[in-house]
Amino acid sequence: MYTALNRPINSKYKDALFELIKDKGIVIKDVVLSSGETSKYYYDLKRVVLTPTGSDLIGKLLLQEVLQFEDVKSIGGLEVGATLIAPLITLKSSESQLLDAFFVRKSAKKHGLEKEIEGNLIDPAVIVDDVITTGKSVLQTLDKIKQENTKVNGIVCIIDREEGAKELFDKRGVPFISLFKHSDFKDYINSRLNLQNPDVEVSYQ
Repeated sequence: MYTALNRPINSKYKDALFELIKDKGIVIKDVVLSSGETSKYYYDLKRVVLTPTGSDLIGKLLLQEVLQFEDVKSIGGLEVGATLIAPLITLKSSESQLLDAFFVRKSAKKHGLEKEIEGNLIDPAVIVDDVITTGKSVLQTLDKIKQENTKVNGIVCIIDREEGAKELFDKRGVPFISLFKHSDFKDYINSRLNLQNPDVEVSYQ
């Protein structure tokens, strides 16, 4: 169940993370996304998460978002994004509500315990990720978690690329929160694209 709790995001932390993403987490380059679509830019948030400041800010900010969902006991999602993010949230959770973490493998291990879901998946859960584009891979993760008779109360990410994920999650009745949207960075990205190609008219989502 989603509850509108009175936990305003600390604007100082959010502003600091915004600037860090601009500095380290946006790559201007032609790339192919996990959706198969091409893009002139890429959100490389691993470079943000794997810094002392980034890990601290992300843990604090995502914890506040996760705790908007009632009675959540565990957080996690698909490797590799959730593998990095979920532990940061659990470390901060000791200050308020203890949360366990898990991650879902893209395919089950062929040795050892041959698990597809690692860690501590506890009902109810919240799915976390760094960047969500179309949301299709998150839905696959959602279905795998539900096969374990675990309820998913919500989905939280750092950046929503605004390419259909929210509409997809709405159809499944799963609340979705993102710290930032692509539109928050659009002007900045557009200025960098224009600097690289001043005579080319830029058109992108």
